[in-house]
Amino acid sequence: MQFNPVPKPAHKRRAPKRKEQGRIKPQTYSKVFERDNGQCILCGRGDSLQCHHSTYRSQGGKGTEDNLVMLCVSCHELAHSSKVVRYRIGEYLRNLYPKHDGP
Repeated sequence: MQFNPVPKPAHKRRAPKRKEQGRIKPQTYSKVFERDNGQCILCGRGDSLQCHHSTYRSQGGKGTEDNLVMLCVSCHELAHSSKVVRYRIGEYLRNLYPKHDGP
């Protein structure tokens, strides 16, 4: 029996791999940090900030400016457990980007 391996295609992958979808690029992080004045959009703290996806990555959320906000650690935890906080984040983004369709 003869083994004939199929050669790999010479072109690059057009669609990003699933694990790459929704990742935040450093340039995007910087833009979101500047847009939100380097502070949590909910409480105003400026330390221990994290980027939060309004539409979760698991639900197809992208790592773009119109889907990201800066939150401190405690507000980030609240965002994952409270519908009211997620609604406030969605309102904030809808005011900045009227075509935003997040939660």
